[in-house]
Amino acid sequence: TLAVAWVTLGVMDSETKEYASAIVSFERARGLLPENPEIHLLLGAAQLQTGDAAGARAPLRESIRLRPGHPRSLMTLGMALEKTNEIEEARSIFRELIEIDPKSAEARNYLGYLLADRGVHLEESLREIEKAVELEPENGFFIDSLGWVLFRLGRLEEATVHLEKACRLLGDDPTILDHLGEVYAARGMHGPARDVWRRALD
Repeated sequence: TLAVAWVTLGVMDSETKEYASAIVSFERARGLLPENPEIHLLLGAAQLQTGDAAGARAPLRESIRLRPGHPRSLMTLGMALEKTNEIEEARSIFRELIEIDPKSAEARNYLGYLLADRGVHLEESLREIEKAVELEPENGFFIDSLGWVLFRLGRLEEATVHLEKACRLLGDDPTILDHLGEVYAARGMHGPARDVWRRALD
């Protein structure tokens, strides 16, 4: 059908990061098949990629209305809500996703990190990130999250160990280097803090 052709074209554009064109295609497909949850998901995901997190919320919510409990729709909506700073709703979405799939390390880490980054619900954040690391013990991004929440909790020596490990695993990731610099500075290690911040800026 014509709707399938528009979806296929949109997917192809998404794969080449031509998200503006993809959005046009998905919107045309949605007009032809408004009850198809996957089209709403694809549209919302493409809007999120362009930085339009606010605009992405409506199609993502519609996707979930049409297909309740769908993990990818929930994850994408949670990401959009985090970017629009609707933290409590995002928290609720990620909790629902974790209830559906307790082994989703990505959902646990995403929830834990968004809470840690804003300095709220830190004990919950720590529990979720520790579980994510338990599920994927060599994931450098999850280990970074663990170091960051430990920093927020004032457990600076433990935070240092985990952030240094994350840097070893992932190399010069600027966000992780910035986190490590924050911890070094909080411990009064100003020379190492300057070094890692310079690496982050580079």
